[in-house]
Amino acid sequence: SLQYGDVIDALKNHYGREESLNIRVHKFVHAQQLSSEDSRDYLRRVEHLSRSISVFKCEDHDMAVTDANQKKTDNQLGDKIREILTLTAVVNGLRDTKLRRELMAKENLTWKLLCKILTARGSAEESSLKLDRPVNQQESSILPEKNKKDVAFSRFGHSNYERRDRFSSY
Repeated sequence: SLQYGDVIDALKNHYGREESLNIRVHKFVHAQQLSSEDSRDYLRRVEHLSRSISVFKCEDHDMAVTDANQKKTDNQLGDKIREILTLTAVVNGLRDTKLRRELMAKENLTWKLLCKILTARGSAEESSLKLDRPVNQQESSILPEKNKKDVAFSRFGHSNYERRDRFSSY
C-alpha cells in the first residue's frame, strides 16, 4: 500500500546523511565566490549557508527562558550577529579584489547596503555585456537595407536618386 514517493522518503530518512554542524559552519566560514558565480548569487548562497547553521536561533528546547519577549529579543540579537558575520563572510570571499577593498573601506557597511551595491553592480555588468555584444541580423528586427531605404523615403518622400535628378535639372 506504499507509494513510490513514500518508499524513497523512508530510504532517505534511514540512509541519508545530514551534514553535521561542523560541516555547515566550515562551508559558511570558508565560502568563496566561484569563478562563474555572479556576485548576487554568491551573496544569496552565503546568506543561505548562514541560515542553515541555525546556531543564532533560540529554540524552546535550547533555552530555559519561558518569557516570550526575552526569546524574541534573543532571536533578534542572534539575527543581528548572523547578519554581521554573513556580511563579513561575503566581503572576504569576493573574487573582485578592487570591489572587496572598496567594501572593506566603508565604515558603515550594512547588510542592506551590501545587497544594494552588489545588485547594482551585477545589473550594470549584465547591461554592459549586452551593450558590448555585437548585434547580429537575427537579433535585429529591422534589416539594414530596409532601414536605409525607409530613412531616405521618410525624410524626402522619394529616393535619393530622384532627389538628385530633380535638383540637377535647375
